[in-house]
Amino acid sequence: MRWSELFDDLEARADSLVRAERETEVADRTRAEIGRLVLLNRLRSGVGRELSLRVLGCGAVIGTLERVGTDWLLLTCPQEIVVPVAAVATVVDLPWESVSPEGVGAVTSRLTLASAMRALAVDRARVVVVLRDGTSFSGTPDRVGGDFLDIAVHQGDSAPRAAAVTMRATVAYEAISKVVREAAAWA
Repeated sequence: MRWSELFDDLEARADSLVRAERETEVADRTRAEIGRLVLLNRLRSGVGRELSLRVLGCGAVIGTLERVGTDWLLLTCPQEIVVPVAAVATVVDLPWESVSPEGVGAVTSRLTLASAMRALAVDRARVVVVLRDGTSFSGTPDRVGGDFLDIAVHQGDSAPRAAAVTMRATVAYEAISKVVREAAAWA
């Protein structure tokens, strides 16, 4: 009987060591996987949910996350707001889940901030561009480059015709906190 108890005890200790090794390995792998996550992957899991963001240069932005591009977010709050991911300081209560880059469609994976700005320019949408230093410009996007946006600044009740444009502002994407799409104010 003693031999049987001794071997049972040895087997229990060996099982315990194997379990401890496995738990350590799982914890190490989990940490490594989390270390590879980027904010964009986490944000993609929040599509369709209301999020509360802290955005550099403009403070709190609360809205429903509609889309996530390669470097921008589209929120409805109730206006449509494009926020560069680089301007996001914090997100409150973001879901733990994440969406891997492999889970993103081919088109979505190529939609950059420049793509979103081009869509606004083509649509001749009136926007307010808020910069990280708090400055803002109201007008219509004229030209969209790879890292900049030209805005024809004009009053909200006038179309962006030459006589109504008070100036043209060229804005670097890196300086943008958010771009708010306004309702059309001219016919």
